[in-house]
Amino acid sequence: MINRSRLLFTFFLFISVFSSTGVSADPLYMWYTSLGETEMYMLGSIHVLSEDFYPLPEFIENLSRRADLLVLEADVSDGNLISQDIIQLTLQKGFYHDGSLIGNYLSENLYESLNEAVNKYNLGMARVSRMKPWLLAITLQTLEMESLGYRAEFGMEQIISEMYTGDELIELEGAEYQLDLISGLPEEEQLDLLISVLEISGHMEGSLELYVEAWKSGNPDLIAQELEDLSGVISERLLIERNISMAEKAGNLLRSSQDEQTILFVVGAAHFTGESGLLSRMSEQGFNMKQVDNSGELILK
Repeated sequence: MINRSRLLFTFFLFISVFSSTGVSADPLYMWYTSLGETEMYMLGSIHVLSEDFYPLPEFIENLSRRADLLVLEADVSDGNLISQDIIQLTLQKGFYHDGSLIGNYLSENLYESLNEAVNKYNLGMARVSRMKPWLLAITLQTLEMESLGYRAEFGMEQIISEMYTGDELIELEGAEYQLDLISGLPEEEQLDLLISVLEISGHMEGSLELYVEAWKSGNPDLIAQELEDLSGVISERLLIERNISMAEKAGNLLRSSQDEQTILFVVGAAHFTGESGLLSRMSEQGFNMKQVDNSGELILK
């Protein structure tokens, strides 16, 4: 159950890399491929981080500034994720409008756990009682992460997009698609996510540190081990289906490029894991994927 909550903060933005002296020379959580004169760097990101995570390794900072094209899951520029359209969609999809209350779907013990978690952040049950489980899970998770100093404003995409000097940014999905995705999970899966968040409440720092360690060591296998217990529905919808789409779009970008250019492709670190991950999907399309080290050199295996 706890493993499921670890997926959420790699997936949805509403939802240290440390100083360069603290990161070994290799490897980065980044892979390289090319086609003709076009090169693509695929970087796994952590969406929610603390300020002391930075600076990024110099190679990533330089690449962010010189890339011709930046590709992100969603545009994280100021105002885009909190636009009136997104706010209205969240209100529409994240609340019961038929008179239902979250307490109708929880056991007495779970309701007590929820009440304790809500009171911890001075929300009050009256303010959250009409929230659907997915929005409650994200709300509580976000509040706990913020209490630990982890914020979306320090997410890797946010920092990279601020450094990016190019003119073209491509959204793979967009915030509205991601909102539809999480809100469209079956009620049972939404409840499982909420239960997982309640179970891990007060212990989320360890989960965050695991992702940082996986990134720091350039090791997607660390994350893959934590995702093994995901339910079939959650794994299929939040990872596998999206991995297929992301890999297809990455391949199309490489095949359709007419000029020499450098593409920086940045998506959540969990998308690189396992047999259904981006590395496997790109290899199936015939692309030679090589991991990149801290100096920008390719790691030959």
